[in-house]
Amino acid sequence: MNPIPHTLDIKKLIASSIDVSAPEPFGTYLFLNDEPGAEIARDLERTVFLEAFNNTPSLLFDEYHHFDSASIFVCVIDHRRRECAGMMRLILPVEGGPGLKSLLDIEPVWGRRAATLFKEAGFDYDPNQSWDIATLAVSREYRTAASLGLMHIGLYQVVARLGRYFEVKWLVAILDYAVYRLIRLQLRRCFVALAEERSYLGSARSVPACCALQIAEAETRENDSVLHEMIYVGSTIKPALRQIDLPSAIGRVQGLLDIKASDNVKRPAPRIAR
Repeated sequence: MNPIPHTLDIKKLIASSIDVSAPEPFGTYLFLNDEPGAEIARDLERTVFLEAFNNTPSLLFDEYHHFDSASIFVCVIDHRRRECAGMMRLILPVEGGPGLKSLLDIEPVWGRRAATLFKEAGFDYDPNQSWDIATLAVSREYRTAASLGLMHIGLYQVVARLGRYFEVKWLVAILDYAVYRLIRLQLRRCFVALAEERSYLGSARSVPACCALQIAEAETRENDSVLHEMIYVGSTIKPALRQIDLPSAIGRVQGLLDIKASDNVKRPAPRIAR
């Protein structure tokens, strides 16, 4: 993938990638890295990360293209305006693959191995049962109080449902501190910071964080039935948000996980904090 792609008509790409007959104003979609729809997510990722952290397209390419073979993208798309409202880049533990970027970046920035931070937090951690939320972005126009929660719930809903099927135990991420606090507020503190705030890829305050996915679902079911219904069932928000085509998403993710990467996959060298 070229770090600075040719100009694309994103609206046309969206129209060819979504269910144009869907009555809901928004919909959730999943794209594999090599599917055309992945560029919908990358376009928003480039826009938001340039605005927020001055991350240029070339920098994003350098940081993430090593992980493309193990990446999937989740989008919340505005059906009426043909715009990507929110996106999430997930890196999966593909056998023989590049690893999880958030875990690899912890030691160069925080000076301790990811395994050490999990042990200190008292977590029985297994990277092979973890998915990495490598990037998360919401378009400026959808960051109002009325829509931001729907964006985050829509994205997390896809991850939670896929994670349940694939028996994922952990979500890991390095999050800008403001995003970390907001997600904790919206999702009942299911993410926990593993270390203090440090500068990371243009964010002056970022934290490595994790979510014990199965425990989070059980606690949400017990303590907040409304939130549990929204995330894990979804019927209360169906009029607003088209649910992911779960069987199709499961099949495509399974295909990715079944592919064994070549033994000569080049793993990225550790980076220093910016």
